[in-house]
Amino acid sequence: MNTIQRIAKNTSVLVIAQILNYALGFLFIAFTARYLGAENFGILSFALAFAGIFGVLNDLGLSTLMTREVSKKKSYTKKYLGNIITIKMVLSIIVSALIIITINIPNYPYQTVFTVYLAMLFVIANSFNQIFNSVFQSYEKMEYQSLGIIINSLMLFSGALLLIHYELNVTYFALLYFISISVVLIYNLIVCTLKFIRPKIEFDLNFWKPFIKESLPLGLSTLCVVAYFRIDTILLSLLTPNGNEAIGLYNAAYRISEAFLFIPTAFMGAIFPLLSKYYKPYSMESFEKLYSKGFKLLLIIGLFIAINLSFFSSYIIPLVYGPQFNGSVFALQIISWSLLFMFIGGLLSFSLISIGIQRIILKYTIIGLIFNIILNIILIPSFSYIGAAIGTVMTELVVSFIAAYYVYKETKIIISSHIIVKLIIIGTIMYIILNYIGIKNICILVTISVFTYIFLIIVFKLFDNEDLNLLKKIFEMN
Repeated sequence: MNTIQRIAKNTSVLVIAQILNYALGFLFIAFTARYLGAENFGILSFALAFAGIFGVLNDLGLSTLMTREVSKKKSYTKKYLGNIITIKMVLSIIVSALIIITINIPNYPYQTVFTVYLAMLFVIANSFNQIFNSVFQSYEKMEYQSLGIIINSLMLFSGALLLIHYELNVTYFALLYFISISVVLIYNLIVCTLKFIRPKIEFDLNFWKPFIKESLPLGLSTLCVVAYFRIDTILLSLLTPNGNEAIGLYNAAYRISEAFLFIPTAFMGAIFPLLSKYYKPYSMESFEKLYSKGFKLLLIIGLFIAINLSFFSSYIIPLVYGPQFNGSVFALQIISWSLLFMFIGGLLSFSLISIGIQRIILKYTIIGLIFNIILNIILIPSFSYIGAAIGTVMTELVVSFIAAYYVYKETKIIISSHIIVKLIIIGTIMYIILNYIGIKNICILVTISVFTYIFLIIVFKLFDNEDLNLLKKIFEMN
C-alpha cells in the first residue's frame, strides 16, 4: 500500500466512523435538547465546557507528542506508553482538585456543581483514551480508533433514549457521558494489549523531565484553544441574567457546527504521522506537497460547509431542536463561518508540531484567548449569545492568520493567492444563487448547492492534473 493509499485508508475509516458518530450524535443532541429544554441543556453544556477546560491539563500535549515520536520510531512505544500513563495518573489528581475547588467559588446551584463533578470524571477518562489513540495513529491503524468512536456514539444515543424513557434529570446525562467513555477506555486497553503492546506502568523521571518540558508548550497552547472555545459558555453564565437559557441556545448552534470538525480531525489524524516523517529541513518536497494539497482540499470543503450551514440554519435548527430553540438560528448563521478557519487551523498547527516548534502555537493561542475574552466581555452584556458567536468567528480568523504566518516563516511554503481569490468568487456566486433562486424546497436547494459548487470548481480549475492524479491513485490497488 503506497503513501496516498495509506492516507486514503486511514482518512476513510475515520471519516466513516465520524459520519456514524455525527449521525448518532445528531440524534443524541436532538433528543437530549428537546427533552431537557434550553435551560437544562445549558446546565449540561456548561458542565462539559467547565470540566473540559481543566481537562486539557490532564494531557498537556503528551499524546500528540507521543504520536510524533512513535511515528518515527516504533521501538519507543513501550517506554512512552508506560510513562505517560503514570504521568496522567498524577495529573488526574491535580485536575480533580482544581475542578472541585474552582466550581465551588461562584455560587452555582447544587445540581450544576454535581453535574460538573460527573463531567470531570468524563474528561479524565477521555484523557486516558487519547494515549491509546496515539498508539493507533502512530502505527497508522485508524480502524481501531474509529471503532471506539462508534462504540461511544452508540452508547450515548441508546443511553439517552433510556434516560428520556425513565424521565431522569440532567445529572444522569452527565453520568451517561462518563459511562460511555469508560467502556471505550476498556475497549482501547484490550485492543492495545492484544494488537500492539501490553501497557505497563513505568516511572522514569529522566524520561519525564525532558518530555514534559517539550510537551508543555503544546499542552498550554491546547489549553488556550479549548479555553477560547469554551470560555464563552462560562462567561455567558456570569454575564447574562438568564445564563442557562443563553448557554443552551448558544450551544445548540455550536454543537451543530462543531459536528463537522470530524472532517479535518480525520484528515489530520491520517497525515500527521506522515508530516512528521517527511519534514526534513533540507528536503521539503514531500512535506510541501502534502501540506499544500491538504490546505487546498480543506479550504474547498470548509467553504462549502460554511456557506450551506449558514444558509440552511433556519431549516436545521427547528428540525433538530424544535421551535423552542428558534433563537439559535441567527447564532448558527454566524458560527458556521468559523468552520472555514477551523478546517485549515488544524493543518497549520499540526504542521508546526511536525516541524518541532510547538512553542510557536502557544504564542498565537495565548493571543487568541486574550482576544476572545476581551471580545466576549465587550459583546456578551449587550448581545448575549449572539455576541459570543461573533467573538468565536473573529477569534478563529485572527488565530488562523497568525498561524499561517508562522508556517510560512518556518517553511517558506506559499499557498497560491489565485486559489484564495477563486474560492472567494465561487463562494460569492454560491451565496447569491442560494439567496435569490426563489425555491423553497430544501431537497432541491441542497441538490442545486452541491452541483453548483462542483460545477464552479471545475470551471475555475481548482484541481490541476497533479491533484487529479493523486485522487486517482487513492483508488488504485497495488
